[in-house]
Amino acid sequence: MEQNPKPKSPWRYFLFYYDPADPRILVPKQTPIFGWTLNAAHTVSKIILLLIAALIVFAVYTGQARFNLP
Repeated sequence: MEQNPKPKSPWRYFLFYYDPADPRILVPKQTPIFGWTLNAAHTVSKIILLLIAALIVFAVYTGQARFNLP
């Protein structure tokens, strides 16, 4: 008697959606009232995340981001 393997969820750590077979860039979150998230397996999503990270690094490096740290 062979058991069916449990299908693998595309959600990683309940936060990130990673499904290379899914062509959508934006997907609804597990609880749809919380909005949408990026499909981390999609090339466009990777570019968007890279641009956001570059913007944050640029803002910190040029002094545009001000932090009041103790």
